[in-house]
This record gives sequence, structure tokens and C-alpha cells, in this order.
Amino acid sequence: ELISFLASRERLFPIDVQQKYFLQEFKGECDKIVSLANHLHDLIPLAERLSAERTLGKRAAIISEVIDDRLGTWEGRTDATDFTDQTASAFLGTMSGDVHSIIMRMFAEWPVEAEQVQKLMQIARCLVFKKHLETPSYTGLVIGGYGEMEHFPVLQHIVISGVYGDVLKYEETGVVGISEDKPSYIESFAETEAINEFLYGVSAPVWDEISNAAEIIGSAPVEALERVPGMMGAENEELLEETKLSSKKQALHVLETVRLLALRRFGEILGVIEILPLKELASVASTLVSLSSFNKQLSLEAETVGEPIDVAVISKGDGFIWIERKHYFKPELNHRYFRQSLLPRAEGGEKNVSEIQPE
Repeated sequence: ELISFLASRERLFPIDVQQKYFLQEFKGECDKIVSLANHLHDLIPLAERLSAERTLGKRAAIISEVIDDRLGTWEGRTDATDFTDQTASAFLGTMSGDVHSIIMRMFAEWPVEAEQVQKLMQIARCLVFKKHLETPSYTGLVIGGYGEMEHFPVLQHIVISGVYGDVLKYEETGVVGISEDKPSYIESFAETEAINEFLYGVSAPVWDEISNAAEIIGSAPVEALERVPGMMGAENEELLEETKLSSKKQALHVLETVRLLALRRFGEILGVIEILPLKELASVASTLVSLSSFNKQLSLEAETVGEPIDVAVISKGDGFIWIERKHYFKPELNHRYFRQSLLPRAEGGEKNVSEIQPE
């Protein structure tokens, strides 16, 4: 319903705004190409850069290779829902001059020929009709609650990445429903590191190190034996093969043990979540977000999660209930706002002021 609403409200996304965001997006894509080309050029030995003629040929080869590689990446992606190459061409028709100006400006210091310009124009079309998330207008939406026919809650994760030619680009990345087989569920979005570390008991960096250690366990014994003089003979092939199989088995055992311990911890937490009353469920959610905030405070990273935290509970019987809610204004100075939110509505949806008693 939300997607249908957004897709049918052209006034929310005027065409000039659509074009503005797209041109910013295309400029960012060109900037990535130029940055990579500059990096590859800097890798050329200084002695090879002394000849102007050789340098021009090198630069032409570099920019052509980077553009070809980037175009191949874009064309390898699947088409977005309701989008085609024709949709992109129609949207870009009135902006071809702006797109060409960006190309000329961004690649002014690079020897791009007409062929490369056409490929950059094709990349511009791909930005419109191919699935991708790295856009300035990217928005992730998580919708949770109950439909009219649902007795258990459902969670939907939707990614919206822009409007092009009055067509909404979106992708539904996941749907999770509570059922008899899945009586509880926890998922974190955006800043997930601290929450997942708590839920599974293993942080991502630690898991990476465990994976690296498992690789060493699987390969080090064989590599050590291969260095022993005379070990590579035919008579020792059976020993080497047995060692290789045993090492790989042990490496898999280490990974599987850690994985099962993490899943067991997560399963135990889900078991508790399943029987918690609503008030305590809200406390769990708030605590997990606070954990992310606290983790950011103790790190040198930007504090992208912070308090105060909005907390709400949705239930089939009571609907949407705020537990904690922050306001951008002082509640004690805005009694009128809270009185209005409690006004009963007359038939037709208008507030029936006559039913409100004075303070």
C-alpha cells in the first residue's frame, strides 16, 4: 500500500527534482571513474611519464579500460522493477545536454573519444533502469505490524532508491512473518554491528580472524610437510593426502563449532523473547539500540546512533502504542498539541469540538 501510494503521487516528486537528483548521481558515478583512473595513472613509474606522447597513450588506455569495466559492471546487473532501457532513454531525453556537459567537465583532463562518451551515456541509462543501492536518494524502510487477515505480526524491508520519469524504483529485500514455526524474531538494520555481536556473542572482526585461523589450520600442516626434504616422493603421497584431509576436517570443525555456539546463543535469546510481555519487549528493543549508541560513543567512528530513542509496541489488540517518544518541542509549552491529539472525531472525520470539556 505504501509503495502504491508513493508511486501514484507525482506531486511529491516534481520532474525537476527527479532530474536534479539524477544529475547529482551521475556526477558521482563519473567522479568514481575519474578517481580510479587517477589511481591507476599514479601507479605508472615516473620514468614512463616523462614522454608526453607515451603518457597520452597510457592515459587513453587507462580511461578506456576503466569506463569499459564500469559499464560491464552496470550492464551485468538485473533490471529494476518496472524499468527498461526505453524508460531510461525517455527520462534522459530532455537531459542529454546536461549529461554531456557533466561528461565534458568531469573528463576534461582525460583523452576521451566519441566511443567513450557513448559508453558513459549508456552508464547514465543504466543508473536509471538497473538495480543498485548506492544512490544519494537511497532510503531503507522497515514496516512492521498486522494486516487485516494476519493474527501474527509481519516485517517487510523495502529499499527505495529514487524516482525516474515518475516511476518509483524500489526493491522488496525481505519479508519475515511470525508463525507457529517461527514464534519470535529479532533483526537489526543500518548500524547492526553492536546488536549482532550481542545476539551471537561474536563480533564481525573476531569471526574474520577465526575464519583466517581455520584456513591456517587447514593448510599449514601440509605446507610444513611439503618443506621436509624427500617428502614429495611418491611413497609419501598417501601421508600428504591423509594430512590434507585431516587438516581440512579440523578447520571445518573449528568453524562449525563457533557457528553452532553463536546460533545456540541467538536461539536462547529468541526463546526468551517468545515469552516476554509487551512492556519488557519494548525494553529489550530500547536496550539493544542503546547498546549501539554506547558502542559508538566509545569508538572513534561517527556517532550515527544516539539517544533519546523512540520506542513503540504494536499489538493486535491495542494497535500502535508509544512507550517512549521524543519531541522536537517542549511538551509543557504545547498543551494544545496534546489536547488536539485526544479530540474525538465526529462523523466524516472532523473533530467534534462541542464534545470537549474545558479544563
